[in-house]
Amino acid sequence: MKKKNILFIVDLPNWAFDNMVRAMIPALQAYYNVYIDYSYLFRIRKIEKVSFRIFLQQNIKSALRLIFSFFFRNNISPLGFISKSRTVIRYYTPSWLKQVADESFLFQREVKPYSFSYDAIFEMDYFYQYASMLPYKAKKKAVGIYTEGFPHNGINYDFKRRREVDTLSIESFFNEYIRHYDCLVVGSKGLEDQYDKFGKKTFFLNAVFKENAFKVWTDASKFFNKQLVIGWTGNPKRGFKGFEDIILPAIKLVKDSGRDIVLKTQFSGTYDSLIDFYTDVALVVIASEADTGPFMFSEASLSGIPAISTKVGFPRMVIQDGKNGIIVKERTVRYFVESICKLFDDRELLFSMAERIRGDYLKILGNDVLVDNWKNAIEFMIHNPRPK
Repeated sequence: MKKKNILFIVDLPNWAFDNMVRAMIPALQAYYNVYIDYSYLFRIRKIEKVSFRIFLQQNIKSALRLIFSFFFRNNISPLGFISKSRTVIRYYTPSWLKQVADESFLFQREVKPYSFSYDAIFEMDYFYQYASMLPYKAKKKAVGIYTEGFPHNGINYDFKRRREVDTLSIESFFNEYIRHYDCLVVGSKGLEDQYDKFGKKTFFLNAVFKENAFKVWTDASKFFNKQLVIGWTGNPKRGFKGFEDIILPAIKLVKDSGRDIVLKTQFSGTYDSLIDFYTDVALVVIASEADTGPFMFSEASLSGIPAISTKVGFPRMVIQDGKNGIIVKERTVRYFVESICKLFDDRELLFSMAERIRGDYLKILGNDVLVDNWKNAIEFMIHNPRPK
């Protein structure tokens, strides 16, 4: 039987969505032709109104580069075309361009011509539909939501309707941005519960890239060392993660209590560098209020490192409070301080959590467990009639 053609649209190469889809490609390719492309290649951005001269120069320059790319297939960045209003720039990348250059990376892509109709397209975050001019066609389309809470954390300005999306009620948001899709995919069970009342067919899709590369510690001494290393990774400027408002003050207060701890962080770098990051880390702290992951929890769990966390995303699904980690009672500095001090003072408890967390995580969120969700979502998209 001829394989169906499935396209996953993610935001950026080498980021969370891209890594998540690539983690599942080896298993999915046995059944489908799987493609990935990037919404940022077609993004829309507001600009200060420019002169007619700049408008003309920019568009002629981009048009010439577009023609040049067809004949030479060279490494170019997305082409920016200024709108007639001269206040919006729309980016475009032709399908024939197989290698794309940008400021910080060079990457390969392989997609069908934009006139081709895929059997199913998965837009992995809801804002692509209004923050990009997506050129892809499909018989069926799914949309994703990957931050808990509401409004969801993402690009919340609709460039097409020229309004702020986060001013809408959840009912209005669903009706205008989710309902017209064939199904909804979400990053956590919490989101599944949140949208259950709307009756849209929903699938929990997630995965960890290079899952088997994360290894459990071989030397247990790090859990008993006088100095306890606490880890945190991610973007510290994203307020919903609570790094500056909760994690940093909590670490300071624990240090001020006389306990010898050090906070180890990684804000950027290659994905492979994260694998080595956890070598000396004995505990991670998660203060997010809107994460479906975070992937830091996955990486730490796979490395045999327990977490102190808010009740979000993956931690809510895996942590049995007091047995393989801690769920704080409230998202406050006070409760993070109390929890860190508890595990600093009771290293046997910390070590017992470390011994359990990888196995408990894999039973619920291991890629081998979740691959069926991906297959079920694709099969639903292919075989079920479009909802009215």
